[in-house]
Amino acid sequence: MKPSLPYPALLLAGGVLLSSVLCVQRSDWLVLAAPASLALCVLVGAALDSRLRGGWVRPSPAALILAASFLLAGLMVAQDREQLRQLMPILGASAAVVITRHPRRKACLPLP
Repeated sequence: MKPSLPYPALLLAGGVLLSSVLCVQRSDWLVLAAPASLALCVLVGAALDSRLRGGWVRPSPAALILAASFLLAGLMVAQDREQLRQLMPILGASAAVVITRHPRRKACLPLP
């Protein structure tokens, strides 16, 4: 098993900071870009994690579902900037589960 590198987690942390900064801006399109930037960082971080583990460069199905739910949650609360500002770090913390998942265990041998 290869050692785990922190690059996907650092990318996700940068995405959380970027989305938190974007959601306090005065421009409406920048506020709407906050959940999109976080979703993009989740997808890129999951694809990078997959590549570092020796697989294909693609996000997992869980990361795709999570990114779509981030977009929907962000659009639901986009009218209230204070709620969106409080939501971004919480969504980022939940994305850490997808990025830092452990590889699947190998199947056990059948008992004699």
